[in-house]
Amino acid sequence: MIKNVVIVIETICIIGLVVVCVNFYNRLPATVVPSNESQTENLQGNKTTEIENKTENSMSKEYYFDADKMKVKLDEMTYEKAGKIEEDTGISVELDDGEAYLSTDSENEMLLAFLPNEKKDIEHEKITGFRSSIQEVYYGYFGNGDMMPILFFLMEDGTVEYIDAKEMIENKKYQSSGKVKDLKNIVTFADVSVTDEIGAGYRTVVAIDEDGYSYDINQLF
Repeated sequence: MIKNVVIVIETICIIGLVVVCVNFYNRLPATVVPSNESQTENLQGNKTTEIENKTENSMSKEYYFDADKMKVKLDEMTYEKAGKIEEDTGISVELDDGEAYLSTDSENEMLLAFLPNEKKDIEHEKITGFRSSIQEVYYGYFGNGDMMPILFFLMEDGTVEYIDAKEMIENKKYQSSGKVKDLKNIVTFADVSVTDEIGAGYRTVVAIDEDGYSYDINQLF
């Protein structure tokens, strides 16, 4: 009799223990195993974020001319940052969605001095022949005194194309003259003065790349 009671009690204890374990297991938080699709989306999202951050850092970085970081220059000449020429030459180039459009003011004194035969305004004439989308146009002045600009176009791929403004208007040939050789990963331009040991000199334009190195464009033509 006593033996049977003990067996019953043991059975009840085992059943109770099983019930407690089942209840405890059911209360555990579910573990979600991410699918391959979710993992792929996360990787793509992280990659996109990295690209966006790299682009933002590149755009926020300031670039400037450093005479100690010149890759193309004249030997034994001193290069110094020069003030930007703000001369109104009667020539303007407008950028619209990566394309360039030329306009002129035929009554401008500077334009008349260099192009006396230009009697009519040029209005929003499209300039063609570029290899990629244009990011910036820069009016470059070389030599000394009053002069017509060389137009430099910073392209989307970091190369530089150019046009002699005076020749373009004279010849009615509104198209790029091609790339400036040996320039890549360019981000901006700067006006620079070049002088020798006795102080004689002239103006030039340098192109500055993404690593801060400068190139005297006058030496690349």
